[in-house]
Amino acid sequence: MGWDLLRRKTFRRFRRKNLKGMKRFFLLVCFFSLGSLSSFLTAEDKPVINRRTVPSETALGHSPVQTHAGPVIHSLNPGERELLSAWLLKLQEDAYLAWIEQALRRGQPYRSFIRATVREYGLPPEIEFLPVLESEFKSYAVSSSGATGLWQFMTNSIRPYNIRLNEWSDERRDFWKATHGALAKLRDNYNELGDWLLALAAYNCGINRMKSALERAQTRDFWELAEGGYLPRETVQYIPKFLAVCHLAGYAGRYGIPLDWTPGVRWERIPLDQAVDLSLLAAEAGVPKDILLAGNAELRYGITPPGDSAYFLKVPAEYSDAIKETLARQDIKLMKFYLHTIRTGDTYYALAKHYGVSVAMIERYNPKLDPLFLRVGATVVVPALIETGPYIGESPAESFSGGAFQGVYTVQPGDSLWSISRRYNISPEALAMNNNIGLNGTLYAGTIIQVPGLEDLKEAGVVD
Repeated sequence: MGWDLLRRKTFRRFRRKNLKGMKRFFLLVCFFSLGSLSSFLTAEDKPVINRRTVPSETALGHSPVQTHAGPVIHSLNPGERELLSAWLLKLQEDAYLAWIEQALRRGQPYRSFIRATVREYGLPPEIEFLPVLESEFKSYAVSSSGATGLWQFMTNSIRPYNIRLNEWSDERRDFWKATHGALAKLRDNYNELGDWLLALAAYNCGINRMKSALERAQTRDFWELAEGGYLPRETVQYIPKFLAVCHLAGYAGRYGIPLDWTPGVRWERIPLDQAVDLSLLAAEAGVPKDILLAGNAELRYGITPPGDSAYFLKVPAEYSDAIKETLARQDIKLMKFYLHTIRTGDTYYALAKHYGVSVAMIERYNPKLDPLFLRVGATVVVPALIETGPYIGESPAESFSGGAFQGVYTVQPGDSLWSISRRYNISPEALAMNNNIGLNGTLYAGTIIQVPGLEDLKEAGVVD
């Protein structure tokens, strides 16, 4: 910004003084083209942006001079826009500059990977800074609408980009997969809309909403759409705010944002054939736990899925050898489990509730056991996700399974095993077992199932 304003100011002085002669004009142009005048400026010379100072192409950084270690930014040319000028002014307030600084520092582990991947996809380099707006570079960020991760993916938009959610992980928080997914989504937007400002705006408001706006407005110019009221208010502000953030973050030193010269993290992915607790792995390998958690933020419990899940552990290249050597050792255990011996009345549901896991997790680690017919004395392996004592059984009401139930119940619309089991103060497993149906089976309205009768409940000590 300062470069352009300074040039304008100087030429105004030039005109006022009525300087004549091609020689003096030529010397002045050469002086400006050297690109080093900024080194002579003092703090008092730094220009102040206001709403009347509308940024031009040069003002947004179309200069060969790069004053920091980072990408050559501003491949997008928004032209002269009052809304953009307003955001540039606002974001130069101390609080906003601090906000940008904190976001960039938080994103330090990921930015070199994002930058390289943006380059690999052939996208505008400004996109490196999109997570500043989306999540402030917080892997665990969740919006009010449920969008999650650095790139703020919604659950209804992840399917085309190989991003999955299960009991072990939420891959919207996986910086590797989510970055590839977000860039692919932006590329798809551009291929469909043919303009990068529209593609970025569609990332905010959705591709279908953008296409509807284009059809109604009969223009493919973002600024005309914004001024004409065809876009959501948030999207109208999203693009100029993004462009302003790109300028300030890309030329941080010029605006008093401390430069971080720390080398970027170079990540590697290591395939796992075993479940691993990241805390144990970090301790055994002598690797900082925080960097493993940052690289694998998608894990819900800091524990990788079972070995047959094709999971890739992401580690900084400098720790890769130590991690691989630790994983190959046979004399250590990198995962904790609880071992429980089945007693009369025990169910997976009760075990899961006590140990803070899901029934599906217990089933995954015990493929040879039938949850509907647990044999007394059998050993169940339970992942140790939380610190807790051994399971000692439930109350008669919770463990009741009885013999053949003496009562009957007609399934109503909306009923499930879980709702019916609560009605009769029993476990869902007991209800499923006594009716020979799967724990996750579908119940159809009108079906008659067996349930405990009054005598059953009295005999089990559930009621007096």
